[in-house]
Amino acid sequence: DIAGEHGPPIDDLRKEKIIAALERSSGWYFDHDRFDDPELESLVDYDLVRSFAIVGTPKEAAEQLKEILNLGFTQVSCNLASVRRSDNTMAEGLEETIKGASEALRIVRRK
Repeated sequence: DIAGEHGPPIDDLRKEKIIAALERSSGWYFDHDRFDDPELESLVDYDLVRSFAIVGTPKEAAEQLKEILNLGFTQVSCNLASVRRSDNTMAEGLEETIKGASEALRIVRRK
């Protein structure tokens, strides 16, 4: 987990703030009515997410996948999560995710 002992290195104060903000949040990630404490936006930035997940544009995701393959892995298992935007439905977010993942895989296959 992001703030656990097996997660990326995070200073103790930031880790405490992330844990507190998560405790103020509710619902499972895939719940459309999930509430995330707004403080998480500033505490969990792109660099932190990038340290444990494949994220970004299809081109950026393809580069991250190539890095993994270059380590010698022949398979990668990915859990696709719906893009969350305030003005979209869960189905729209999932469609965006699937299209982006498909494009990333096309880029990886081109080599």
